[in-house]
Amino acid sequence: MLRPQAADSTEHSLERRRVRVDRSGAFALASTDLGSQYASLYFTRLNLLRPRVLAAARARWADSLDNPPECVQRILNVQVGVPSYVVGTVFVDMPNKPNILKDIAKEGWTVFPEARETYTSDNDTVLLEDESGRIALTGEIVRTTVFVTGIVIGLLGYETEDGEFHVLDVCYPSFEPQPSMPAAPTQADEHGPWVALVSGLNLGSQGHMDMRHELLLDFLTGESGTAKDQRAASQIAHVLVCGNLMAPMQKPLDPRSRGRSKPAVLHGGVGRATQAPGQTPAGAGSNSGTEPAGQASASASTEAAMGGFDPLSIATADTFLAELSASIPVDVMPGPSDPTTSFLPQRPIHASLFHQASRASSLHMLPNPCALAVDGVMFLGEAGQVLDDLGRSTRVARGLELASEVLKWGHLAPTAPDTLWCAPFTDTDPLVIGTRPHVLFVGNQPRFETALVELPAAGGGHALSQPDESQQARAGRKEATRVVLVPSFAATGTIVMLHLRTLQTKTVEFGTAL
Repeated sequence: MLRPQAADSTEHSLERRRVRVDRSGAFALASTDLGSQYASLYFTRLNLLRPRVLAAARARWADSLDNPPECVQRILNVQVGVPSYVVGTVFVDMPNKPNILKDIAKEGWTVFPEARETYTSDNDTVLLEDESGRIALTGEIVRTTVFVTGIVIGLLGYETEDGEFHVLDVCYPSFEPQPSMPAAPTQADEHGPWVALVSGLNLGSQGHMDMRHELLLDFLTGESGTAKDQRAASQIAHVLVCGNLMAPMQKPLDPRSRGRSKPAVLHGGVGRATQAPGQTPAGAGSNSGTEPAGQASASASTEAAMGGFDPLSIATADTFLAELSASIPVDVMPGPSDPTTSFLPQRPIHASLFHQASRASSLHMLPNPCALAVDGVMFLGEAGQVLDDLGRSTRVARGLELASEVLKWGHLAPTAPDTLWCAPFTDTDPLVIGTRPHVLFVGNQPRFETALVELPAAGGGHALSQPDESQQARAGRKEATRVVLVPSFAATGTIVMLHLRTLQTKTVEFGTAL
């Protein structure tokens, strides 16, 4: 097994390539009042991003046009036929979007609504709103640009006779300058270092690791292949598990509640066991009507405590992580199927679940989303819930193109809390992106996709500009981000390898066919 060479060791072995990892606490939840309303989150997001949008809008329109338009501070103050630009939060009115009040009105509240493949329809309306009110948007650019609820943007246009705002151009927030990449690769960096991105392991679905998991473990630890293969494996310096470490599990229903409720996807899933009024909670036991109330309650509590996870799944994941982290540093972020909170940011999986692996100092549990720097390369990513939700909210873009939009928006999950669960922050919004990362990854996707996305550097705004750099120079400079969609290993048997010096990627596929 590949491992760091001990100072006093005389045993011949390959030494693992080492890198420095700095883990950000940006998405760590200390204490959150879950009883707060979500309205304050939208106002907080608008207040955080409005100065950045205004800075970019002034550089784009006010400082570069011969006849600059007026900046309107309040949406309700726009005038008919007068060109102007305004900043606000996008809201997309979608009749197909889930609505809890409609579900209750239909008396369907005992069944958790199934997720739609798409919320979009021909009856959708795009609006821009701020503290003063909202106005409907029109124009060809509205039909060809990705607009989702929650993004904060600037719009250039004019009000029509119908009271709508005809959009002529769109402006996004400016960003802090992206840090430079580490030194250019040398001849010594020809073969590494590499970071392995893995998602959707779904360990424990069969109660044990299957052959592909064993092959993956042997590949990462350098226990398989020729001497050449082992030298190549020694250049893998870090492993990042991008969500869904464990398989989703369903708690069986009490037979008496079948037809009234559905199985709840446990762990971090959005499903929830439901019941009709007066019925015993699903899975609470089969002695209803014969147990004393106190004993029934205790029995239900014990079942709930034990029914939230499968011991075999935990043990399988524990064994996998223990063997892997003994050879290579590993970071694990949760996904929809993992045992942690379901709302964003998801808390790290508690290390106490893994009795063997938790002893390793090379194993770290991260939140979802997560941000970290590996040898100076900034990584930012999420486990797939955000991209999946964005895909249900627009028809304009899909997959890699849609994932790249967050690099314009300056927000990692704009549809939260509208159609995606998140904590009700009141004074801040940790999902706001201040600096574009070098690598943006999304886990648990159906296939591997990647692209190097180049966008104009942040423009305008004296607070965001470097002292020795003009606005024109910054506007002409490009910032590059490698966007990676990491496929689900359980579905594809594929992992992604990313070179830390060049940001080039390659895939390694594991199969069982002879």
